[in-house]
Amino acid sequence: MSEAATATHYVRPDSILRYTFQERVMHWATALAYSYCLATGLAFYTPYLFWIAVVLGGGPTSRFWHPIVGLGLWRLLCGCISSGAVTCSGPKRTSDS
Repeated sequence: MSEAATATHYVRPDSILRYTFQERVMHWATALAYSYCLATGLAFYTPYLFWIAVVLGGGPTSRFWHPIVGLGLWRLLCGCISSGAVTCSGPKRTSDS
């Protein structure tokens, strides 16, 4: 059987599957968590940017969610590394590259 026939979803025969669905979900979840932690971290760093915390739900809400989302970000990063999607030297390499 060909690789396209054994895939869990349809892949055109002339296309190259670079990332799996799980890798794409992990990427976007990591990006959103990083963006949230960056925005709230900047809001807590200086009073000039505290308006960001207000936009993200207010100061107390941002202070509550910031460490939780940070732990989730750490878990996602560890998951990316343990799944082999990312190595310490960069993205995974295929035999084609």
